[in-house]
Amino acid sequence: MLEGDFKDTKQNADVSESKPPAPDKLQSGLEKVAAKVGEMFFDDYKDGSDSKIAESSENTEDAGSHETNDGEGQNTGTSFKELFERLFSNDFPDSLMKSKEAKETKENDNNEADVEKPDPVAEKVAKSVGTSEGIKELIDKHPEKAELWKSQLEVLEALNDPDASPIEIRSAQAKLSSLKGQILEVAVKDALVDMGFDVEAQQRVVEGESGRTKPDVIGVNNTDHPIEVFGVMIQPGETLSIECKCGSTSYMTNQLNNHIPNQLSGQEGTKILLTTSDMQGASDGLAASVCNKYNAKLVTLDVSVSAVEKAIKEVAGE
Repeated sequence: MLEGDFKDTKQNADVSESKPPAPDKLQSGLEKVAAKVGEMFFDDYKDGSDSKIAESSENTEDAGSHETNDGEGQNTGTSFKELFERLFSNDFPDSLMKSKEAKETKENDNNEADVEKPDPVAEKVAKSVGTSEGIKELIDKHPEKAELWKSQLEVLEALNDPDASPIEIRSAQAKLSSLKGQILEVAVKDALVDMGFDVEAQQRVVEGESGRTKPDVIGVNNTDHPIEVFGVMIQPGETLSIECKCGSTSYMTNQLNNHIPNQLSGQEGTKILLTTSDMQGASDGLAASVCNKYNAKLVTLDVSVSAVEKAIKEVAGE
């Protein structure tokens, strides 16, 4: 190594060693800011606060010392400098980091609070109607419907028969449409009974705003405690009415325009419109508008009508 190179290297090392670490550099800069702010405040203090100066002089005389205005300015500047040093001490970066972490934690908590938690009752209903296992459990649980459902399931075999006539196919499609609605209603009733509701076994006629209608499910909380179901709290003695819809998006839109308003208007107590996930594809704001008008809550299951139909066909094919 040449001597000149050695000197350059040594100088660079000296310069590197002379550079203050980042925290010291930050502290130095803050001290300069503190001194500058002290001078700024002192100008205002000296020009517009004669009474404070007099008061300060009296306090100084009582203490047995005499200070000039320059001394007062120096003390004022020093006090501001001390204040800034306290505020921007060495733990300032740590405090800033803790403040940032606390803010992020709060935001995460708020985001978690905004996310609606899955409703266990809705999940149970979705499993009952959206899987072949769930449907077979419903059939086994309701022997009084076994004969009816068996006959309907037998008709569905035409949907997988390439030699089936158009009449047979239309009949099978009608049975499938009826069966999936029946299964959804039964699954909802079972879920309410398990929660403690007294559920009306038979549908009854009520008056809607444009004609008579039959609510799919009516349950009463006859317990001595509130029951939370589908995200709503039903108090003892209160009634819960549920309209169930299992169909395609086009079906949902048609129902919202022609039937659901009358059905919701005739419901008693707390009103719920419970549908398959296909409702999410309906015209923007239509479902919310209808439900808001009749003070009903929309509950959308995490299962589509196609999943329900597939599960029913699987059971029929066994």
